[in-house]
Amino acid sequence: MKTKLVQDVIDTFIEEFKNPPKPAPGCESPIEELFLREFEKVMNDDARIRGQYEVETQVGRFRLDFVVERPALGLTIGIECDGRDFHSADRDSHRDAAIVATHVVDKVYRLRGRDINFRIHDLLELLAFCEADLFSNRGRTNLRSLAHREDLIEDYKGPCSMHFPFIAIREYFKPDSSEFVDTEMADYGPFKPAVIFWT
Repeated sequence: MKTKLVQDVIDTFIEEFKNPPKPAPGCESPIEELFLREFEKVMNDDARIRGQYEVETQVGRFRLDFVVERPALGLTIGIECDGRDFHSADRDSHRDAAIVATHVVDKVYRLRGRDINFRIHDLLELLAFCEADLFSNRGRTNLRSLAHREDLIEDYKGPCSMHFPFIAIREYFKPDSSEFVDTEMADYGPFKPAVIFWT
């Protein structure tokens, strides 16, 4: 009986590896689908989210992965889920500035794929640190219980000296220590800082 169960799990894994499931409607990648699924659980009841939203700018037409609106507050933001494919920070920064200049969105947030894949709850809590009005009270409470312990994190948001005007960072402390975790750890380690850039 156990052997059949183990073989079924292995067969399912091999099948999904050979034929990965198609992303949900409005999503072009698994990281977009993961972000959407988890964000919908914690967003404010009167917020709306739309995928693959096209914006005509002075330098061309661009498509945002998501646009999140809270009409009652007049708040509209764009969200880009950046995967492992090559991205030019300089090009992305100019693109985001062109989108914001249209006034279709107030800001464009860039979320890294590795943070979506490995620390989605921390990442969403960091986004709530920047845009609390997009999240329900219950959603923020749920994120607090799912993210890293409060005594092991420190959040920062402010100006960025790199390509983007603003940055939010969640750094992690070593358990039972006041030291930050060594930033030279592997990129996908559980304690590598989570980062959001925005324009």
